[in-house]
Amino acid sequence: MIRRKILSLVLAAVMTFGVVSFLPERVLESVNSTVIADTTEEVSLPSYMVEIARMVNEQRAAAGVPPLQVSPELCSVAVLRSEEITSVFSHSRPDGRPCSSAVSDAGIDSSYCGENIAYGYRSTGEVMSGWMNSSGHRTNILNPNYLYIGVGMVSVNGRKYWTQIFTRSNNITGYDPASILTGEEAFINRLYTVALERARDPEGARYWLDRLHSGNTTGADLARGFLYSPEFLGRGTSNEVFVETLYRTFFNRASDPAGKAEWVSLLNGGASRQSVIEGFINSVEWYQLCNSYGIPSGSAAAPC
Repeated sequence: MIRRKILSLVLAAVMTFGVVSFLPERVLESVNSTVIADTTEEVSLPSYMVEIARMVNEQRAAAGVPPLQVSPELCSVAVLRSEEITSVFSHSRPDGRPCSSAVSDAGIDSSYCGENIAYGYRSTGEVMSGWMNSSGHRTNILNPNYLYIGVGMVSVNGRKYWTQIFTRSNNITGYDPASILTGEEAFINRLYTVALERARDPEGARYWLDRLHSGNTTGADLARGFLYSPEFLGRGTSNEVFVETLYRTFFNRASDPAGKAEWVSLLNGGASRQSVIEGFINSVEWYQLCNSYGIPSGSAAAPC
């Protein structure tokens, strides 16, 4: 038997109410997510966060309600709540406190906030449809008193657990969801900047974004595409510059002298650049970097 479940709650001062709905369960694939925010240059969030925030504002616009801003801080709380509901599917936290305590624990005003939770929905579109077809959840989504939204999702054993948190707090930072890059978009922009040392071109960026959305392309595939491109190969870089570029591309940092010397020595001794690239792809740092953008890292190619 397949099962889904959703739950909603609004908290205003000491007054609470909730609506529970039960729908068929689904078995779902695994997804990792991490909040990324760099307020000095750009703000990016995992794709599912941006997609849900944008869909919420589409629904609010249709209802004549002002849009919400998405808050990276509130998204971090929503991810925490998604982790918690994997063990206790309730608006009470595993320690027995109300869900609003997760908001206040993060230093965010929780005097007026709401929460929607769900599991068993495999995509952003499915879970939004489930919430909008339930009066309690729809009330939260369309509540004109809210100013900010946070979105979280985790996956355990292939089942996704979703959270929306709403608040009208005035002590957090928010952004228009339409102006925020998804993790995938930020990842692609970064490859243009670091590997090709230029801004992205819209056509090329769309090509790579479509590849990622296909579900058959990994971060390793994208890195190979940039580093094996005629544009990059045409530079004729020295081994030293090549290795430095790999450190910045795969590790997001400058090289350390000992590590760089070892890679340059291998290249000077006859190792192929392809083998060195695959060595970087097989690193923990590359896995962590891709994971921070919500991108599957991929694995090193088998040697020819």
